[in-house]
Amino acid sequence: MITNFTHPQPKAIGLTPKTCCKQSIKRITAKGAKKIKLFLLLAIQVLVMQASAQVVTVTGNAAGTYGSLQLAFAALPATLTANTVVTLNAGNPQTSPVGGYSITTTGTASFSLTINGSNNTITAPTQTAGSVNDAIFKIIGGDYITIQGFTMRERVFTPGAADIAAATNTMTEWGVALLRSSTTNGARNNTIQNNTISLNRSYSNTFGIYSNTTHTATDVINLQDPSAASGTNSNNRVYAISISNVNYGIVFISPGSFATITNMDSGNDIGGA
Repeated sequence: MITNFTHPQPKAIGLTPKTCCKQSIKRITAKGAKKIKLFLLLAIQVLVMQASAQVVTVTGNAAGTYGSLQLAFAALPATLTANTVVTLNAGNPQTSPVGGYSITTTGTASFSLTINGSNNTITAPTQTAGSVNDAIFKIIGGDYITIQGFTMRERVFTPGAADIAAATNTMTEWGVALLRSSTTNGARNNTIQNNTISLNRSYSNTFGIYSNTTHTATDVINLQDPSAASGTNSNNRVYAISISNVNYGIVFISPGSFATITNMDSGNDIGGA
């Protein structure tokens, strides 16, 4: 029978009770800190994903939140069945897609589409070399659409000779373009207001706002006049627009043929009363 057994004390291995506790606490604290750090990283990732999904808010048709204007426009139906508002939330500048945002949705006299920029800036990208049909926004055969509250601009750079030569240009021709989708479907009853447009006039083919019913959005060379009044760009309104650094401010081009004089644009209002 062992009668004089003494349990070894921490001191015998060079540790005091105080240092034992400290080391245990350190081990627990280190593990806890790793878990907290991992939790925080996951929380930040979730917040970033939520924020990116809320760049654009849509009410009406295709209601919800979207990560970009391009995604929001793609979700809209061909013809609206409810008053629809697409809002680019404040603090979310965008780069437009190559060629521009092509809006092919149409509103009606009962159901309109409003696109709010919330004072965000839309910057044009480097365009496809040699293309001459680039915009920041294109309304293609769409009706009852309002675009407002945007700053639209060419990318900031110093153009070289190839950038401004027609055959090789990489520049943006139009800030906003109103174009027909067919000879019987023009862009009508639209409003472009409270926007700022600045391109780069070192490229000679630059327009602030451009409307033309004699060509399509994809082919500006082969011209064809509207075959019906519905193919004209009529009853559009352009109000409170600041345009700079372009060669042509606001241009509306109607058919040039006397045979189609009955299918010329009408009712467009530039500047208001």
